[in-house]
Amino acid sequence: MIFANFRRLAPLFCVLGLVSVHAAPPADQMARGQKTFTEKCSMCHQPNGAGVPTVFPPLAKSDWLKDKRDSVVKVLCEGLSGPVDVAGQHFDNLMPAQILDDQQVADVLTFVANSWGNEAPIFTADEVKTGRSNSRFPTYAELLKSAEYRPLPPAPEGFTLREVAKSPEFMTRLAMDPVKKTIYALAEKGSVYVLDMGVGAFVQIIKATDYLELGGVDAVTMGMTVDAQGRLWIVSNQKRKESLPHQNEVVIWRSSETVDGHPGKLMPWFRTRYPYGVGPYNHGVSHLAFGPDGMLYVNSGSRTDGGEPGNDPERSKGGEVDITACIWRLDPRAEQPKIEVYARGIRNAYGFAWDDAGDLFTFANGPDYNAPEEMDFVQPGQALRFSVSICRLAGEAGVPVFLYAATTAWIGVHSAGGESRSRRGWFARWLVDV
Repeated sequence: MIFANFRRLAPLFCVLGLVSVHAAPPADQMARGQKTFTEKCSMCHQPNGAGVPTVFPPLAKSDWLKDKRDSVVKVLCEGLSGPVDVAGQHFDNLMPAQILDDQQVADVLTFVANSWGNEAPIFTADEVKTGRSNSRFPTYAELLKSAEYRPLPPAPEGFTLREVAKSPEFMTRLAMDPVKKTIYALAEKGSVYVLDMGVGAFVQIIKATDYLELGGVDAVTMGMTVDAQGRLWIVSNQKRKESLPHQNEVVIWRSSETVDGHPGKLMPWFRTRYPYGVGPYNHGVSHLAFGPDGMLYVNSGSRTDGGEPGNDPERSKGGEVDITACIWRLDPRAEQPKIEVYARGIRNAYGFAWDDAGDLFTFANGPDYNAPEEMDFVQPGQALRFSVSICRLAGEAGVPVFLYAATTAWIGVHSAGGESRSRRGWFARWLVDV
């Protein structure tokens, strides 16, 4: 009865201007929240909170922020996996728990809840603490502990599994000297390590500043291999901001002959650049490996696969260029190498390998506007089926070997041997890094 009477009075409250209006969030909290959002969230949800249709939910004018306040806190504290409906749209993706303390969660939620047309009371650290207590990680300390190294899972049948060393940085590649069997590890920011099996540790032998330009600022390194002479080959991507749109400068570095058993100085061997992609997803150039023909094969990822609106003034508004979304082939003997595009329409082959018959297979990596994702059998001159709304390259589509849900976890593929030529045989012969 009381509730019914209140509903009758609600219009009167509106007329008299007596409806409660929350106070504006503190400027310092909004500034902290914006910084965290830019660092942790804008890549997927976009700088304007618009999200990416079918892939990442919008935060601008999100009904979750108004109607599911407790759920929003819980999502940041424990992550989210599976289908959700946001603002009338259906999404089915994965968001990991964010390593943020209670105040950081409160700050970023306050910023999001009061930006892009949203309006809501501030979130407090105490509110987050209470919400976190009902999550999978009831305290921030437990969340931190969950991010530590975990015990190894049981090994697959026919394999043994043991811990060799813990990495000191975020590693992107391992590569083995085919003669000396030395194992090298490449860090995302450019450092190179040797895996010392005797002491179970990674030993740094090259610093990023030893070779990367501009002190390594805005640079990432995602590809490395070793040739029969023991030389390292590393590929770097570096955002260059001297002009608009910004450019992605790609350099393949090659070391000189070994010195004291280790690769010598890294020097530029090949250099090119192209406009930085339409949005945050500039996959860049990553995996490189020597093929059965002795040529150097290189993955050049796409620039247009995240469904971004393409309205960032610092980035190109065009589609793919001739040297993106493809596999390159270069002659390692050349001193002025030229790109040969081996195959097109390959979204982002972060991992690829050849089987015993010399056939090339790729696995795509990273979020994609057009799910599902695929494993492909790649042939010279082929144009596979990568295509999004603003991709301008076209060709005959190849048929994928295997389809799987698009995630960011498929990072490598390795031949496990065998001679079966059936598609079922292909599956049995491949190991995939996840």
